[in-house]
Amino acid sequence: MEEEEEQIVKGDDVIVELDASLEDLYMGGSLKVWREKNIIKPAPGKRRCNCRNEVYHRQIGPGMYQQMTEQVCDQCPNVKYVREGDFLTVDIEKGMQDGQT
Repeated sequence: MEEEEEQIVKGDDVIVELDASLEDLYMGGSLKVWREKNIIKPAPGKRRCNCRNEVYHRQIGPGMYQQMTEQVCDQCPNVKYVREGDFLTVDIEKGMQDGQT
């Protein structure tokens, strides 16, 4: 039996412009950058999701049927987005040029 591996979905690349000194470019060094992103956190209550309309038939007499539509929704835990940030350290290699990525 195969074990399922949890896959981490990779997002788009993040481009951050940095202002490095001439000394950092010449000698090398590192810069600290504050980066914020949205994190999904649990929230109180439930939410309706995976909503769909289901069609069913109901017999209303001999040989007579009525078509009915009912909305069906699953109840899921509620979530919210929270902004969280952290400092990232960016290494500057010796001899990097202006505009280099």
